Amino acid sequence: MKTIILRPVAAVIILTLWNAMAAAQNDNEIKRHLEGLPFAMPEMNVPVFPDRVVNIVDFGATGDGQTMNTEAINKAIDDCAAKGGGTVVIPAGLWLTGPISMKSNINLHAEKGAIVLFSRNHADYPVIKNPVKGSFEVASPISGYGLTNIAITGEGIFDGSGDTWRPVKKDKTTEGQWKELLASGGVVDKSGLYWPTREAMEGQKYLETIKKKDKKTVTAQDFEPARDFLRPYMVMFFKCNNVLLDGPTFQNSPKFVLYPSYCQD
Repeated sequence: MKTIILRPVAAVIILTLWNAMAAAQNDNEIKRHLEGLPFAMPEMNVPVFPDRVVNIVDFGATGDGQTMNTEAINKAIDDCAAKGGGTVVIPAGLWLTGPISMKSNINLHAEKGAIVLFSRNHADYPVIKNPVKGSFEVASPISGYGLTNIAITGEGIFDGSGDTWRPVKKDKTTEGQWKELLASGGVVDKSGLYWPTREAMEGQKYLETIKKKDKKTVTAQDFEPARDFLRPYMVMFFKCNNVLLDGPTFQNSPKFVLYPSYCQD
């Protein structure tokens, strides 16, 4: 049995053909959903990307499930965006990473067999100031602010390690699951709600002290003690245009899975 190795040129051709077929399929699907509506619906635009293809491996990423790939993945996105955009490929493998920041004109393509596992260490998720809204929030596993033409495609899986963030009600678990939770650490409040950390449990009370401060003097650092309570959205897009999510599985989210706020198309 011969092994077929795809050279970079072949990979570009394949992805170019895939992009063309996907665009045609998306156009047909959009038309199907817009037919016979009882109200006026503006035509939607599907993002189109340059033929440029980059692989996160070429930027130092290692899919062994142990190496942190935050820098490599974001470097691949930044480099591709700086050259006009294109497709950033995450090949098959287990890719451990912190937050991924999307850029305009980028298609993040997770191939079949790719599992992007977001870090279980909450210190890897900085408290940031929303560059558009101005409020403080915990960096989402995947985010984009004020971007145009962005996509997440492919048959890969994005796992948000949400079990390290989410509180759990006892009546939502079996007896065995509840015992396992308690054995894993965390704390239980007076109402019987399980919290993964004490900081998460006490976060809301701490935020009340922040509200009393002068808003002009409050910094991201002030919110860090409440980081575990301010669990992030899995995919956070704010004021972005031409957004496509087609194919991937998003699972185990810290909070809401998809949060496209003030986005168009």
